Amino acid sequence: MSIIPQKYLDGGPDVLHYGSKTHKKVGEKGITFSKAFIYTKFGNPKLIVADRDQAHVHITELPETIQAMFGPDADKYQQIANNPYDDGPTIRTRAQQIGNMFGRCGWIHDIPVLMLWNYNDCKQDVANLLKELEFDMEHTVIVCLHDELGYAKNFMA
Repeated sequence: MSIIPQKYLDGGPDVLHYGSKTHKKVGEKGITFSKAFIYTKFGNPKLIVADRDQAHVHITELPETIQAMFGPDADKYQQIANNPYDDGPTIRTRAQQIGNMFGRCGWIHDIPVLMLWNYNDCKQDVANLLKELEFDMEHTVIVCLHDELGYAKNFMA
């Protein structure tokens, strides 16, 4: 049995994006958005947070974000981002493929939730992310795309 109701899991992280079709479809009541973020592979600091009214699309292709996501290969990926005719995977997809994590956090019916689009298999990165976002391990539920992974404390064990 899920901690988070299935209709919210089906919506994925966009359920926490005010104004998105998913947020409107599921129902706005009981959902509180906190942040959209990227936990980068090379950044210092590793956490990049979008402004409250922004989505990942507003920050993913910024030069400083590309540097944090791709490190020594940033120039190559900045050229790809600047090329409107590039027909390969998006910068976001390429960043996820090498271990950068994208997600949103907030509360669903007073339950703190970390909703990730992808997970890089490093539980320490998730623990660091929770700490930097100021969400506690005891009560926060982790979701990856549409799958509930459970309370952070159990997921990290």
